[in-house]
Amino acid sequence: MKQKTMTFSFLFLLAIMNMHSVGCSYVSRPSDEEVIKAIDDSGVLKSESFTITSPLTVVERSSQNKDDSWTFRVKMTMTMRLPNGTVSEPKENITYFRMFKAKDGSGKNVWKARLGK
Repeated sequence: MKQKTMTFSFLFLLAIMNMHSVGCSYVSRPSDEEVIKAIDDSGVLKSESFTITSPLTVVERSSQNKDDSWTFRVKMTMTMRLPNGTVSEPKENITYFRMFKAKDGSGKNVWKARLGK
């Protein structure tokens, strides 16, 4: 009887583990630091026409999207270089970024940022 119980327990545990690995595509949400690093690494906010004048701040985090990405609202202050060569007053801006897990050139998992929802 003890042998049947152990076999049943083992098979039950194996079935649970199999269901979890097959049906689970959950990716943990990136930290604020990972979001800011991925945005910086993306180069999206590097331009000669504007300058970011404050640190980026994550102001809102969404739940995971169907494609395993995460949407974040990020606040920044920026100045714009005007056509006449002057620089505008600093203006606060809130922008959406989507975060995706990807592999870098060496095969490491890294977060990648894309502008927009």
